[in-house]
Amino acid sequence: MQTIDWHDVTELRSKQWQSFGMFDGTIAEGYLVLKEGELSLVKHGVTTHYDLNSLLSIAS
Repeated sequence: MQTIDWHDVTELRSKQWQSFGMFDGTIAEGYLVLKEGELSLVKHGVTTHYDLNSLLSIAS
């Protein structure tokens, strides 16, 4: 278990494809891009934006 204080993160990008669990039960897959407090997932060239507060987990 890793806890991240997002206020300390300027930019975060996943190197590999990841699965992301959201508090509402949604599972999304792709490459994570977190920049300036905005969470985006890139999948096959399509970027989808999510509320950072909805992110529950990240798994390989």
